[in-house]
Amino acid sequence: KAFLLENVPGLLTTPAFSSSSSSPTTTTSSTPTTAWQEIEKALQKVGYHVYMEAISSRGLTSQARKRLYIVGLLQDKTRNKTSKPSFQFPFMPDLKLRAMDVLHTQ
Repeated sequence: KAFLLENVPGLLTTPAFSSSSSSPTTTTSSTPTTAWQEIEKALQKVGYHVYMEAISSRGLTSQARKRLYIVGLLQDKTRNKTSKPSFQFPFMPDLKLRAMDVLHTQ
């Protein structure tokens, strides 16, 4: 009924490629689509409401890399399809972890 995916923020700007050609996928207006747009469209097609946010991993690890988090909530068939369920990414505090805090010294 729900999923959590994690990827790199570059997914938002990476051109989508068709499996049958080596050129970027385009929309009807001849504008190339991104990999993210294709993934989001496919997830929505199978019934998921999709939420995405780029968040620094600094709050959870000793690295300051941004990561793309994607959450999908399956549509409730008994409710109005147009109402999107409420979802908000939680606040991620910086735990100020450093490599020496997570490495074993023994």
